[in-house]
Amino acid sequence: MTSYMLFYLMIVIFVLLNVLDAHSTLKVISRTSYKNERNPVARLLFKLLGPLSGVIILKLIIIPVIFLMFYLFTFGTYDMNIVLVIANVFYLAVVFHNYNVVRRIDKFRSKLDEYDLPDDDSGKS
Repeated sequence: MTSYMLFYLMIVIFVLLNVLDAHSTLKVISRTSYKNERNPVARLLFKLLGPLSGVIILKLIIIPVIFLMFYLFTFGTYDMNIVLVIANVFYLAVVFHNYNVVRRIDKFRSKLDEYDLPDDDSGKS
């Protein structure tokens, strides 16, 4: 595989992982709160703009970064490929973590649903 083919493959994977990161982040936030976001910039955007708008703004930042990657690739193909592999491993870990959080939340909620809890009025008339 040539450096160019590897670069284009890594760019495609990078974009896909960012889409999955956005999706998984929205799933976690929709089940809990924006306060569970560990990235302070993202947390502030979610608080100010809401989850969907915040994720869109964060992911729009990736577009100029991708153009910068193409530009830097012309100077050092090997270096840029290494940077992309590291970035993809990082995003892969983030995506797996987010989907595991969603799975644990859903599992916890299903266990709560198994119990027949009384209504909030606790039998008061």
